[in-house]
Amino acid sequence: MRGGLRKAHPFQDEVVEVKWHMVPKEQRIDLQRGGLSLTKLSQGPTEAVAMRVVALLSGGKDSCYSVLQCQRYGHEVVAVAHIAPRPGVSEADSFMYQTVGSEAVDAVAEALELPLFRVHTFGNALQRDLAYVPQEGDEVEDLVALLRLVKDAIPRVEAVCSGA
Repeated sequence: MRGGLRKAHPFQDEVVEVKWHMVPKEQRIDLQRGGLSLTKLSQGPTEAVAMRVVALLSGGKDSCYSVLQCQRYGHEVVAVAHIAPRPGVSEADSFMYQTVGSEAVDAVAEALELPLFRVHTFGNALQRDLAYVPQEGDEVEDLVALLRLVKDAIPRVEAVCSGA
């Protein structure tokens, strides 16, 4: 395909097309070399198409900052989602999730006036290979379940942001 990249949409079987002419040069990924230019990402909104976004919140500053950046670039954050430690545990021993700020997530969602979706992590890091293969009980499956919950409730969600 000339001038674009076709990729599978993360939540649907349909294919979406990324039009490179709509993405500023300094934000493009060099697919040949795998590089990413971060030099001018802080310049503000672009001509790119706005998306409806669910923000993954940990309760930490980075996830809150990612919400602000999405809004700054013209995207609409329509919900927040959180993976909490299992009940009775204040911090999960996780390779994937930061749960130490979980107590703040309710207040952040309320301040943002956005719906909050939450699941508890019961999984462990069973898959540690570079290429992930879905496996029941793996902590990555908690994220998959959370995103399915969001997508079922708000079918028009198009993107996910996180502070990681």
